[in-house]
Amino acid sequence: MKNTLVILSLLIASIGSAQDSSLSFPSRKKKNDIKPGVVTYHEDPRTSKIIDFLVAPMPPDYSTLIDGYRVQIYFNNDKKIIDEQRTRFISSHPDIRTYVRYEAPNYSIKVGNFRTEIQAANFRNSISEEFPTSIIQEEKIELPNSTESTLKPKGSAN
Repeated sequence: MKNTLVILSLLIASIGSAQDSSLSFPSRKKKNDIKPGVVTYHEDPRTSKIIDFLVAPMPPDYSTLIDGYRVQIYFNNDKKIIDEQRTRFISSHPDIRTYVRYEAPNYSIKVGNFRTEIQAANFRNSISEEFPTSIIQEEKIELPNSTESTLKPKGSAN
């Protein structure tokens, strides 16, 4: 019992002396002693360009989609290889639109806007030496422009 009283008195004494005067708040300053602070803001010069881009009105997409065909010329999961193959295709066929699609985990390059399967097959045959794994796929296409709708295979007469 005596030990309990000693421990209890030590505990009360330590709690009572826990408040140290050095932890008290500094004295309040007079209003005349308070000076306004200065905030300096450094803006990245690219911020205004991003804001201008985000608030600029975007025109609606007016392209009309119809049933048609595209030729898939390459398929891979490495984006770098896809970009190389697309560049190779564009260098030899600059007048034909290319479309890169990502369907996890692979990328594919599809080309052309062919209204009939025969047009797509003729074009596929004309590039079969350059892209032997190309295949014809049915999908929604944009209305073909005049150069795509009159494409003829290489080597054919006008």
